[in-house]
Amino acid sequence: MEVLYSDKNMVVCIKPVGLDSEKQVVEILQEQLKGEIYPLHRLDMNVGGVMVYARHSRSAALFSKMIQDHEMIKEYVAMVHGVVPECEVWEDYLFKDSRKNKVFAVKKMRKGVKQAKLEYKRLGIENDTSLVRVRLHTGRSHQIRVQFASRGFPLVGDHKYGSKAKAVSPMLFSCRLSFPYEGKTYSFEAYPIWAQKMIQLDIQRLSNHYEVRRLENENIDQIYDLCKENPLFYEYHPPFVTKESIADDIKALPPHKEYKDKYYIGFFEGEHLVAFMDLILDYPKAKTAFIGFFMMNKHYQGKGIGTQIIEEAFAYLMEKGFERVRLAYAKGNPQSEAFWIKNGFIKTGLEIPNDFSSYIVMEKELEKNIKK
Repeated sequence: MEVLYSDKNMVVCIKPVGLDSEKQVVEILQEQLKGEIYPLHRLDMNVGGVMVYARHSRSAALFSKMIQDHEMIKEYVAMVHGVVPECEVWEDYLFKDSRKNKVFAVKKMRKGVKQAKLEYKRLGIENDTSLVRVRLHTGRSHQIRVQFASRGFPLVGDHKYGSKAKAVSPMLFSCRLSFPYEGKTYSFEAYPIWAQKMIQLDIQRLSNHYEVRRLENENIDQIYDLCKENPLFYEYHPPFVTKESIADDIKALPPHKEYKDKYYIGFFEGEHLVAFMDLILDYPKAKTAFIGFFMMNKHYQGKGIGTQIIEEAFAYLMEKGFERVRLAYAKGNPQSEAFWIKNGFIKTGLEIPNDFSSYIVMEKELEKNIKK
């Protein structure tokens, strides 16, 4: 069993397809780790992915309350038939027929019916199939499989719910778990081979010194607190930040780009957000990475940390075949101009008008002076 993390309280592993998550995986981990293992959540036998188990009764109780309070974030990748809309939130009523072990979407609440909610982003399209990243807000039986199938997008290989593909099991994988435990946030991420070709970056390799996490709506307060402590930026780039504008930025995409190309990421030291970046790959052209936004926590400024983050991220981008990085800063902002020139960016001569002034476009060739 592949173990991603283990300590005295928990073990995080990748469950293989074909094993019972509440029995067989537990037995394997007990033998592998020579101790008690307590199941906390489940995956269908024909689904694989990242799971967490408790290693003693106290941590099992804490995890159970966390899950009950919806503090554990569960995300999945799935390959579905058809071209789904770019991103949506779906809410349905689901009814499980236990005799048939099958779940149905129904139109109204009645006995045995439960509400189900998920949101997803489309990561890419290939041969009339879509790769999607799904976040569950409820944990209903067969939820992802049924909510997609009921809209005409069955999971590839999910013969129970309408797929006629030759795949032997549904192309569904638990790709990310994130949860708080005793004052620290833990986040674990992994992808199956069939999804990796559309997932370009292993985000943790963007930094050697900080934990890199995807930023989502639950991080808006942290992002807002960081931004409001940098008022100079908004003097040259009005209006001042709001939580609503951050929520919009999390979802924003340039023309003709997919969510697989967008990495809205934070660099963390423990629970402190040190910096965050909006990174778009292959934009405005192939082998170019575009930084739509980069901002440092003011308490980490003036110590060379921003440059360290940039250099480490660029080293990994170069390793992944990117040749240059492009960005644009608000004309007249002395802090932004000085920082990017210090880090090897050169003005391209392009100036893009906006509502308040203009953006100055800069670029850096990655072959030059990148520290590994």
